Amino acid sequence: MVSTFLIDRVSIDYESREYEDLVTSLYRSWSRNEWVGLVHPREQSSWWAAIESSRHIEWPPGPGIILGSGGSTGGRRWCLQPLSHLQASAEATGQWLSIIGVDPSSVTHFNPLPLHHVSGLMPLIRTVIWGGKSIKLSSKLRQFTRDDIPYVNTPSVISLVPTQLDRILSSIEGINWLKRFTVIWVGGAALLPLQANVARKERLQLAPCYGSTETAAMVCAVSPHAFLQEKAEFLQPLMDVQLQVSNTTGSIEVATNRLSPGWIQNGTFHNLLAPGGWWRSGDKGILTQSGLVIQGRLDNAINSGGETIFPEQLEARLKRLAKLKDIKLIEILIVSQPNNEWGEILIALINCNETSSKAIISDLQLAIRNWPFSEQPKRWIFCPTLVSSTEDKWDREYWKEWTSSYLL
Repeated sequence: MVSTFLIDRVSIDYESREYEDLVTSLYRSWSRNEWVGLVHPREQSSWWAAIESSRHIEWPPGPGIILGSGGSTGGRRWCLQPLSHLQASAEATGQWLSIIGVDPSSVTHFNPLPLHHVSGLMPLIRTVIWGGKSIKLSSKLRQFTRDDIPYVNTPSVISLVPTQLDRILSSIEGINWLKRFTVIWVGGAALLPLQANVARKERLQLAPCYGSTETAAMVCAVSPHAFLQEKAEFLQPLMDVQLQVSNTTGSIEVATNRLSPGWIQNGTFHNLLAPGGWWRSGDKGILTQSGLVIQGRLDNAINSGGETIFPEQLEARLKRLAKLKDIKLIEILIVSQPNNEWGEILIALINCNETSSKAIISDLQLAIRNWPFSEQPKRWIFCPTLVSSTEDKWDREYWKEWTSSYLL
């Protein structure tokens, strides 16, 4: 049996009764061995179509959770994670805290991430396993004022995506608030160099991490101590995880007992293919003696002039340049278009102040004039509707198609 909860990612806020009611309902469904779908209202049609077309499917034993996964390419799929896997993930994260000298049973877990994503759900599971406390915050964390800052006990932990971190770092109040946290997990996208520099200068206890819905959240992380020692790129696996990198594709592969059994897509249940127990992710990485280095999404990679380009890295570099040169950039996204000479050419979509868009684009072009030619966008397009999601996830296929239509 499948229960469905529609979750608006910004409507459930700090100490909300609605949040408490949801938690109670969630555990009530699990007590009946049900699978529970946590769905954002905008995805209702996709969710109900998936459920309706999968009534003939023999579901794995419950209870568990169903969350949207993928979506950057190839359409939405609905990933299943048994409750036991979520609990195992919480236990592994608790062990990680213990290793770095933090008692998980004593922490308060602040959670500004949406509940229909695994990283927003896990604080709830963790505090049940650890015996601590979970406080739900708005996922729209903007610039902080004194009135916006909730009280933080010590020790406390928080999970953020880089966009949220950037918003908090933009004010003294926000920086001082983050100083109260024992651990600040940052995942979902690459940590920008300027963010890392500010965090180190302020001695913030950042812990960059990596995981996915398929792995029941975090599988590797950097300790705050290692981060402050400027080793943020080298992620170490949690106790119940093994990591390797494919010799043929360079993709990151994960072995753990909490891998998802599979997902629903187009009316079919797809088993998670894990030959020999290893699940192949869509991310490219390098495994060294110091740890795992993540390079970017394989399905986002662009071949331009014989060079493999990871747009996430270019976007991070451009954002860094914009901050250094005080260029008022709201958002930037790199997409590609076919080209007979280059194979693919890079196109930069820019969201900024419309009245100064031409000057901003000109300043950015000038700033990267010495970059390798294959890494320089050949077109720059002002796009006022370009806004990243709270989770730092882009529907790159949508924006690639948007660009194609724009260029017609």
